[in-house]
Amino acid sequence: MIGNANRVPLTWYMLTHRKSRLLLAMMGIAFAVLLMFMQLGFLTGLFDSQTLGIRLFDADLLMVNRTKHNLTLEEFFLEKRIIQARDVPGVARTTGVSMDSTLWRHPQTGRQDVIRVIGIDPDHPPFLLDEVVAQSSLLHEPMTILFDRGSRSFFGTPVAGNEAELGARRVRVLGTFNLGADFKMDGNVLASQSTYRALFPLSAPDQISVGLIRLKSGESPAKVQQAIRDALPSDIDVFTIDEYDQIERRFWSKMTPTGFIFTLGLIVGFAIGVMICYQILYNEINDHLPQFATLKAIGFSNGYLVGVVLKEAILLAVLGLVPALFASQAFYSIMTQLTGLHMELTLMRIVLVSVLTVVMCVISGLIAVGRVMKADPAEVF
Repeated sequence: MIGNANRVPLTWYMLTHRKSRLLLAMMGIAFAVLLMFMQLGFLTGLFDSQTLGIRLFDADLLMVNRTKHNLTLEEFFLEKRIIQARDVPGVARTTGVSMDSTLWRHPQTGRQDVIRVIGIDPDHPPFLLDEVVAQSSLLHEPMTILFDRGSRSFFGTPVAGNEAELGARRVRVLGTFNLGADFKMDGNVLASQSTYRALFPLSAPDQISVGLIRLKSGESPAKVQQAIRDALPSDIDVFTIDEYDQIERRFWSKMTPTGFIFTLGLIVGFAIGVMICYQILYNEINDHLPQFATLKAIGFSNGYLVGVVLKEAILLAVLGLVPALFASQAFYSIMTQLTGLHMELTLMRIVLVSVLTVVMCVISGLIAVGRVMKADPAEVF
């Protein structure tokens, strides 16, 4: 009898004998799991949005000002450094990208907001985006731009042929692309270097924000990276895409309050889940205390009773995780549309939150199980 009793169905019956209470329990767990999903989404959305442009650069190596600890800093270097890098053995091509911000006037409402302008060489598009590659050559025409559809909605939705005001200058939109906003800037436009310099006449004409370096086939990025560092003055530095991606992530996680806030939110969500799950399990145990005492009276060990409670905890974790997963996918999609940030529910993030959910409920079960351990068989009489 004891051997047959040690099965999940006993736990299932204990959870489902009151359907309304089970529903409330699922909602409570799902809320805590959804909170963790959202905080993780904001945290990873921060990192993904800040590094998306880096990962989309058509380059093997990036050249930046030595003091440029993240891509959004307005730290420049001289264009001649890009030219000098072309002479380093192993380098196939170099091109410079300039970035600065100015006011964009909404074509319909007249509202003005700050937008990022990215100056490029139209013959060598910087991003591995089909739309940019196909349209960048159009930017040879003066005072023309490509507008980022991923920009925040308050910039409007200009399309090819529209005219707009950018930095108090009239520009014409020749097309659109989709890069997206980040935590520093709400939108982007692409322009040729000549248009960029017309928009920012007070900037030095040879200022470059990022240098993109393509290597010859078969060349070692680490070897060429060191060769460029040795050949050029110390006012610049050179990184692989992965290295600068990690520099950017480290900056936003450790040097800004934003990363700390979302990390703290994830921890708080976990703690809230522990408390919710504990309260649910405590009430379940308290309601079934005579039954637990009876089981002890007929010979079931404390270990068996602890196992029943932990199985309840794991079942609650699964039952709460499923609806939270679907709700999170919907919220991620909504937040991406509203903010322009990249919030993606990847398999690794689902696994992480799933593990945290099970751990959360097991911890709650271990806290609540003390009530079962104290169950006295005399209580059934």
